[in-house]
Amino acid sequence: MSFCLKTFIILFSVQVFGQNYTMKAIPVRDEFNTYLINSQPFIDVEGFVWYAVNTEGTFFKYDGRNQIKCAFINTNEKLLSISSGSINSWIQDANNNIWAINLIGAYIINPKTLKVKHINWESKRSINKESGYVSSLLDKKKNVWISGGENYIIKFDEKYNQKIYYSPTLPNEIKYEKKNNEIINAENASLKIIKEIGHGKILVQSSWNIYLIDDQGMHFVLHLKDDNPNLHFIDNGRFFKKNTSGIILFDGKKYKYNYLKKFDLQVFDCPFDNFIYTKSNFFAVRDNKIYISVINTERSAFKTIDSIILKRNVLNKHLQLDHKGIIWFSTNVNIIMFKAADTRFKKKLQFQNSQISTRGIISDKSANLYVCSYSGLFKLNETEKFTSNIRDPSYTRTIYNSMLIDNDSILWVIGEGTFVKSINLRTNLIKTWEFNNKWNFQSVILKRKSKDSFWIGSNKGVFIFNKKTGKLFKYRMDDVNSDDLIVYDILQTRKGSLWIATNKGLYFKKKGSRFLDYKVKNPFFNNRIIFVLHEDKNENLWIGTNNSGVAFLNLKTRKLRIFDQSSGLSNNTVCGILESDEQLWFSTFYGLSVLNKKSIKFNNYYVQDGLSDNEFNLRSFYKKSDYSFYFGGLNGIVEVNPKNFNFSKKNTRIFISKTEYFSERLGVNIIEFSNYSTDIQLPYDKNYFSAEFAINDLYNQERSTYYYRIEGLTDGWVNVGGTGVIKLYNLPAGKFILEVKAKDFYGSETVNQIKINIVVEQIFFKTPYFIGFIILILGAFIVYEFKRKTKKQKRVFEREKVIIVLKANALKAQMNPHFVFNILNNMQSIMILKGEAEANKYFGAFSRLLRLTLDMSKQELVSLKDELEYINYYLILNNLQLNGELNFSIQAETIENKENIFIPGMLIQPFVENAIIHGLVPKLTGDKILQINCFVESHFLIVRIEDNGIGRSAAEKQSKKREFDYKSWSTTIVKERIGIINDSSKIEKVILKIEDLKFEEQCLGTIVIIKFKIR
Repeated sequence: MSFCLKTFIILFSVQVFGQNYTMKAIPVRDEFNTYLINSQPFIDVEGFVWYAVNTEGTFFKYDGRNQIKCAFINTNEKLLSISSGSINSWIQDANNNIWAINLIGAYIINPKTLKVKHINWESKRSINKESGYVSSLLDKKKNVWISGGENYIIKFDEKYNQKIYYSPTLPNEIKYEKKNNEIINAENASLKIIKEIGHGKILVQSSWNIYLIDDQGMHFVLHLKDDNPNLHFIDNGRFFKKNTSGIILFDGKKYKYNYLKKFDLQVFDCPFDNFIYTKSNFFAVRDNKIYISVINTERSAFKTIDSIILKRNVLNKHLQLDHKGIIWFSTNVNIIMFKAADTRFKKKLQFQNSQISTRGIISDKSANLYVCSYSGLFKLNETEKFTSNIRDPSYTRTIYNSMLIDNDSILWVIGEGTFVKSINLRTNLIKTWEFNNKWNFQSVILKRKSKDSFWIGSNKGVFIFNKKTGKLFKYRMDDVNSDDLIVYDILQTRKGSLWIATNKGLYFKKKGSRFLDYKVKNPFFNNRIIFVLHEDKNENLWIGTNNSGVAFLNLKTRKLRIFDQSSGLSNNTVCGILESDEQLWFSTFYGLSVLNKKSIKFNNYYVQDGLSDNEFNLRSFYKKSDYSFYFGGLNGIVEVNPKNFNFSKKNTRIFISKTEYFSERLGVNIIEFSNYSTDIQLPYDKNYFSAEFAINDLYNQERSTYYYRIEGLTDGWVNVGGTGVIKLYNLPAGKFILEVKAKDFYGSETVNQIKINIVVEQIFFKTPYFIGFIILILGAFIVYEFKRKTKKQKRVFEREKVIIVLKANALKAQMNPHFVFNILNNMQSIMILKGEAEANKYFGAFSRLLRLTLDMSKQELVSLKDELEYINYYLILNNLQLNGELNFSIQAETIENKENIFIPGMLIQPFVENAIIHGLVPKLTGDKILQINCFVESHFLIVRIEDNGIGRSAAEKQSKKREFDYKSWSTTIVKERIGIINDSSKIEKVILKIEDLKFEEQCLGTIVIIKFKIR
């Protein structure tokens, strides 16, 4: 069927004010703060706003989270309550202190400590102070210049030393001037600081007179004769043609401007006291109305294009522009941020009473743009700047989805149905192919397959439409059941591969091979909703998803990388992708994201930046040329020139706004604002910490996102959303580092991170000091107990030792009388039998023996030399008693150091005595031989006593016969001594061994072996 094309011309698109400018008010007043604002706002170097209120010396800082109060306290420590007018000028000096200046003086605020100092201006010779002349400037030498609305200028250096410059003497012809119908002395007129000229030279104005301050003082340099002294100084060529003077038109009214060659400046008059100028507009204020104008520099003309009426007057008629392009001003109840839309975004299809939700976009070579929408098919003529609606009388619905153009004359269009339309743009004929009878599907996207055919993606897979025959057939995807697939995009790569984006993942087919579900290559695509596909200039694949960001797939390495909101993407649902030389552009369900290819960083844009809407639509993107990209959404389309967009690194910083914790030093719970301290110490029973953070982007504060982590306590970064509040309860004892960062509204991470050292004290009985003290006490107790037991053991040992010695001495005492008894008997026998001569010999030997006996009885140990000497005298006495029958010998020649070897005293003698009495004396025949050998072997002193007597058996029989006449105790006593000596040591010190010498059952004598352990 063919129908005639009907075109309806629509009125010019109207730019709605709300889309070109946005305003936000800072919440200054609430139930706790009912002050009225008494100054224009001031933006400090960190990006936070300060303002004064109607209580003298009271100021507030707003950091996006809290209203932080600071106030000047007088010497009586009372807050000033009188008001001296508003603050007229602000400045921040090289020491970062903030000056709030008015006609009375200046308040100097330390933003770290929030302490406020005050300086009073002394009234000089001015007769009329003017608040409009209160001004300040920070020069390149870091000096602060201030005018207090009088006839002098004050300079403060970095150390706050001041110097005053007064108005100079003027020529008589200009000394007096008429102002407000009064004749005044111009030398007493108020001075205003204009700007710094060169390095350290300050330009100053007083009505029509211009002064210059240099190292020599203030000098008169120029007199400007004009009807209105409300002059404005601008850089040469900024508004008007360079190096010219002339007339300007402001909304048709004439004003003068002059070129000041000496200063390379232009000065002009206009109907406003204060103005600011952005890249595109001139903003000025009068009372409660803000005027927005454009400037034609060629014609030197200002034209007001818009205005905003406020409920209240703007304080001081003052507007301030910050480095982010935000305009600030205040009323007595609000501080307002005002932002003009970015002119790099050109909005189209903008209507005052309706919004056009767009889909497919395409253009022809005649500068016409065609847009599919849910409100019909639109044609935009870029040259003549008009919009028309293309209507098909046979198609009652107005929903169009996607389109293509052939030969710059035939428009192929599909909608949400089973039809294909061709629209001849030259003949205005429309032809429609309906397929309702055979196929029941909804068309989604139209893509070119070949010269003669198109791909049609639908809610039931892929179809192919042949342009020549008008036939439609289902495209079979091999083993893939495509009947339940919604196809959102189809891409044929330069190498011939086919990629299909669906609601159930990503499918691809290499040339000459079968279809494959890409989830087998990467599980990320398992049942993932894919909206859009794009092959970049390096033959890599960019894949826009629903709520999963954009995936970058390297088709050579098969490596996948995901970019989502955590990477800086504006939104995780991507519905359009375009590529320029340096960037990739992504339209999303919330904002437009631009990825810089080199830095791999995002810049994001939203309605407040100039977009027509934050939500974009599927299939609504189009690259007309390298200089024209189009993106469509819920409210028309925007055109951008990617060449005008360079990656701008965000310098957003994060700051501490408020901390709350228990101060052990003060003993109370404290709240600190703008806390610059990053070391927090908490007691064990007050182990909680709360902090609020803010970034220096007040305009978009509520859209920022904050993250924190604590090593050892959190698993990576914890997202706390946009509140910026971190509350930590029941922190365990130990040392922790709290790290905090943020992302701004545009997805850029703050350039800094805040690190707070938190030390939680251990409970007292778990502290190292307490544990050390307990260990010390236990150690001292153990040492005490050890020493006590050692001392006790020592006393026991010493007592036992004394007992042993006493026992040994007692045994020796028992043995000594026995020996003396025998000697005396022998002496009696000798005197009777041998006479006095023999008795004297005997007495000599006996006296020497007795002396040794007395000496040795006092000692526990005696040397081997003394013991052998004692034995020798003893044997001499016994040999005399036996009439020389005893043949004895003592051999110890092999032992060199006899005097250094010590043994128990009188331990050998009893065995020598037994050998003589019990072995040799009873022997009736033969020689009586006694041999004593001493030698050292294996750390033992061995004493061998050998006799050739009758032996122990015969001696025992004779002993029994005289049992009642005499009993020898020597052997028994010696054995007891040896037992006591050995009991006092862990090892045997004395070893005794006695053997009989026998041959064929005949006793030949006795051997006694005594072994002494040598130390």
